[in-house]
Amino acid sequence: MNIVIFNDQETFFKGKSLNAPFSEKSIKEKSVDLFDDEDPCIIHKSYVVKTLAKQIEDALDEASGEPLNVKDHPEIQSTLALDAEGLKIRKEDG
Repeated sequence: MNIVIFNDQETFFKGKSLNAPFSEKSIKEKSVDLFDDEDPCIIHKSYVVKTLAKQIEDALDEASGEPLNVKDHPEIQSTLALDAEGLKIRKEDG
């Protein structure tokens, strides 16, 4: 799924949800949760990123086309390596 992460001033990310700017800290924490692996190999890291991307996709599907206010989804907010005010995520057409 293609997504856009933006606020009223600028666009921070546009592309596939798998390439979203997830923080290394959130990837490591999720890897520990899923695999008890503090230094994830590429296979574990790939799985974790897919899991985090699916979390965004599922929330967007539930939003029925409306942009997500990231502040209303702390489970997503905590995974992003972005710290801007008023972040939103929407599906990108195409």
